[in-house]
Amino acid sequence: MTTDNLLAKTPAAAALSRRHVLQLGAGLGIGAASGLLLGPKGALAQSPHKGGVARIATEISDATASLDPIKILTNTDIARAFQIYNTLVRIDEKLQVQPALAESFEMAKPDATEWVFKLRRDVTFHNGKTFTSSDVVWNINRHIDKKSESRAKSLLSGVREVKADGPETVRFVLNAPNVDFPVVLGMPFVVMAPEGQTDFSMPIGTGPFQMKEYTPGGTSSAVRYDGYWNADAVFLDGIEVVAIAEPANRLNAVLAGDLDFIMSTDVASLPLLDRSTVAEKVFVRAGQIVAIAMMCKQAPTNNNDLRLALKYLQDRERVRTSVYKGFAQIANDHPVSPIDPVYFADLPIRPYDVDKARFHLKKAGMENASLEVYVAPGVGPGLIDQMLLFQQTAAPAGLKIKVNQVPGAGYWGSVAGKHPLTSTHSNMRPRADLFWTPYMSSKAGAASDTGFVDSRIDNLLDAARAEVDVAKRKQHWCDLQTIIHEEGGYMEAAFPDYLHAKSRRLQGVVAHPMGGLSNFLSGEGWWFND
Repeated sequence: MTTDNLLAKTPAAAALSRRHVLQLGAGLGIGAASGLLLGPKGALAQSPHKGGVARIATEISDATASLDPIKILTNTDIARAFQIYNTLVRIDEKLQVQPALAESFEMAKPDATEWVFKLRRDVTFHNGKTFTSSDVVWNINRHIDKKSESRAKSLLSGVREVKADGPETVRFVLNAPNVDFPVVLGMPFVVMAPEGQTDFSMPIGTGPFQMKEYTPGGTSSAVRYDGYWNADAVFLDGIEVVAIAEPANRLNAVLAGDLDFIMSTDVASLPLLDRSTVAEKVFVRAGQIVAIAMMCKQAPTNNNDLRLALKYLQDRERVRTSVYKGFAQIANDHPVSPIDPVYFADLPIRPYDVDKARFHLKKAGMENASLEVYVAPGVGPGLIDQMLLFQQTAAPAGLKIKVNQVPGAGYWGSVAGKHPLTSTHSNMRPRADLFWTPYMSSKAGAASDTGFVDSRIDNLLDAARAEVDVAKRKQHWCDLQTIIHEEGGYMEAAFPDYLHAKSRRLQGVVAHPMGGLSNFLSGEGWWFND
C-alpha cells in the first residue's frame, strides 16, 4: 500500500487530533498531561528565540528501556540520553571530534597509549553537584568492570587505567596504541552521570534539558536546564519524546502538525512532504548499515559458497534506484560506506551475476534450494522491499526465497541471529573501528551480527589503531574490507541515506550522518520560527 493510500484511509490524516496521536502511543504511557501535543502554530520570525516544546517521535520502544548509561540501547534511549547527559567530546556532522565536557584533549605519549583530557570548570549536574574528574573515572570504570554488560565495554576494552589528576584533569592509560581514542568518548554510551548514581528512573545529567517525566518504553518530558554550561545555545522550553513504531502513523502526525520531528521516514513519503506546507524532509547522506546477516556458524549459511551465491544475486543498482529512489549509495557486502575516509574504492563492486551464483550454489550443494529470510519493520529502512526484490532476482538461479515479516517489537531479542538469514541495521559510526571492534572482532561474542570470527580481523584492527601514518592505516582497512567482502556474512546491497521529517516551524535542526547514534536530537540549537 502506498503512503498516499495510507493517508487516504486515515480519517484524521488532514488534521490528526490530539486524541489520535495519544492512541498511536497506546500502551506507551502517553497521557493528556504529558503535553505531547501543542496548540496552533504562529507566525514566522527571523532569528532564534526562546520558547516552545519540541515533540519528537522515534521508531523503537522497549518496556525494558533504561537511561542508565551502561544500559542505553535504542535510538529512543540515545535521543533522551543526549538531552539529559553530555559526553566528554562531541562528534560533529563532519564526523570530527569537538570539545564538550572536556575543553581540550591531547595525546600524552607519541605512541598513542596515553591521553589527557582537561575538563570544563563551569559544569554542574541538574542536582547542583559540580562535575569533576572523579565523575569521569567512576563512569568509565562502570563500563570496563569485568561484570559490566555495557555496550561500551568493548569500545573501552583498550583502557588499562583511568585516573584523576586533580579535579579538572583525567588521564587514560591504554593497553595498546589507539590514534582515534577520543572518538570513543563521544559515543552515546559514554555519557556522564554523577558519581555514585544508582537510581536512573529520573536520570540526572549535565545536559541541556532536565528530566521532568519519564516512563521506560513510553514517553519522556524534559525542561530546559538554566544552569547548562552552554545555555546560550538552548532556546526550547522543553522537549518530549515518544516512540511510534508504525512509519505511516509517524508521518501522518508530522504532516498534521501534531509532531515537530520524526525519525526514519521512507522514500514513499517524499512527494507528500514536498507538497506539504506544514512539514518538510530532513535528508543527509550517510553510511547506515542495512543488511541481511548470514549466520556463519549456522547451517546452511556456514557454507561460504552459499554466502557468495546470495551476494551475487543482489541487483545493487535496482536496489538503489527502485527501493531507495536514488537516496542511497551502493554497498559491497561489507559495512564501510563510500563516505568513510577508509573506504576501499578500488575493490570491484560485486555484480549481479546469475551464472556465478549458480556455480557457487552447485559447490554448496544448494541447487534449487529454498531459504527463509526474517525481516521486521523498523529494522533497516527499505529492507523488506529489498527482500521482496531479492525474491525476483534470486529466482533465475533456481533459488526460492520466502520473506517472513515479523513484528518489530522484541525483534532483537527473539529473532535477530536466531535464524540463518535475518535483517540487521546499525547507524554509521564516526570511525569504522567503532563498529568493527564491538560487532566483528573476537571481542564481539553474542553481539556479532553474523558470527564470523577470524584472527586476521583482530590483527588488522590492532594494527590500524596503532598506525599514525594515514596511508598505511587505510591499507589495513582495505585488507579488512576485502576479507569481509569475500568471506563475511553481510549481504549488503546499499547504504541508505537518512530521511527524517520535521515541522517547517522548527529551525536549527542539523541532520547527522550517524543518525540515531549522534546528538542531533538533543534539542540544542533548536528553535521555533513563531
